Amino acid sequence: MLSYKRMTEVIAEQAKNLKLMHERKKDEHDNLLSALREMQAESANQDRIGKLYFIIMLSRWQEAAVNKKYGMVLNEVKYIRGELLSSQAQYNNS
Repeated sequence: MLSYKRMTEVIAEQAKNLKLMHERKKDEHDNLLSALREMQAESANQDRIGKLYFIIMLSRWQEAAVNKKYGMVLNEVKYIRGELLSSQAQYNNS
């Protein structure tokens, strides 16, 4: 029963974190679009700069997302290796 309660707490925390992450990304996107509109309103050169800025920011977001996923995968691999080593130790001891 205790593990079920803990599992529901973890799920609730993950859902909360996902909602916060979604809202943060939405806010970043809105700020980026408003900055782009301001730059485009000034002149043709600013329009080009705004479009380049938009492309750069999108690439940075994609890079950050890839780095985060890579870190998560590395942590998962470390965890699985630890489980494998403990399983091998238990097997060798029995």
